[in-house]
Parts: sequence; C-alpha cells; structure tokens
Amino acid sequence: MPKEKRLLAELLTEIKFRSHKVTNDIEDRILDELLAEIKLKPWSNPAGAKRLYINTNVFGEDYGYINLNDENLSFSVTHPAKPNAQQIANAVKGIIYNEKSNDLGYFEWLNTFVPSHKEVGIEKLLSDPNTQNDSQVIIPFINNEIERIAEYLSSNGLPFFSKNS
Repeated sequence: MPKEKRLLAELLTEIKFRSHKVTNDIEDRILDELLAEIKLKPWSNPAGAKRLYINTNVFGEDYGYINLNDENLSFSVTHPAKPNAQQIANAVKGIIYNEKSNDLGYFEWLNTFVPSHKEVGIEKLLSDPNTQNDSQVIIPFINNEIERIAEYLSSNGLPFFSKNS
C-alpha cells in the first residue's frame, strides 16, 4: 500500500512527467498536427551513415527515411509511396530545422532526452480560486490505466478528454 499512497499524494500535490527522447516528442506533434501515427527510429552504421526512419504504427510498414548526413535532410520515400509520406517527412524535417541546437548533429540531437517536467497537482488546482471552475489536469500513464480512468469517470457522469480525443 505505500506505493499507492505515494502515487495518490503525487497526483494531489505535483504531477511528474517522465523524460523522453526528442523523437517521441516529434511523434506526438505529428500525431497532433497531421493525425498520423508514426514511429521515428534513428539509425547509424559503422561506416558513418545516419538516417531517421519514419515508420507507420504497423510493423514492417514505413514511409521512408531522412538522410541525416545531408544538410538538406533529403527524404527517400519507400516504394510504393504511402499516402502523406512527403507531407509527414516535411513536417518532421521542419521540426528538426527549427528546434535542433547548433552544438549537436542531427543524429545526436534526435537521441537526446527532453527533460521531465512537473505540473500542479489536483488538490492545488482545486484550492486555487482562479482555476476551480475551469481547469485541466494532464496525468501521464504508460499502461492501460487511462482507459480504466476514462471508464470510471464516464460511468459517474464526469467529463473526460484524452490526448487522442
């Protein structure tokens, strides 16, 4: 029971988000912007070739890869080309161009971790008179807990919106 109490205390006071790779952040943004579920896979070989594979969420299917050795980040599309492949590649390249730090190469930057962050907990939100009537709580779960919480809230007549809804 100590673990459960600690988790509840955290939800009430301060919600912590896990750190994740830059590629995971880009995947989330592509889902939000283009409604495309992708998996990004940085790859390199001993000869020095570096690529960023853009895969679908179906095993063995991909859109193609971005050549990370090329300053222009050329995109090689898989044949036959999947719908929206070029649009997705352009969106990924745009994020890389705009956000990569100058002190790292493309491959190195894509493999770095985005620092974790914290949000105000539920109890603090409810006690703040400025947020009592209109507030949003984001709780990161990495298992099927989100579905169980949604079912519980819906069955009790409470509104619930997941990131994907």
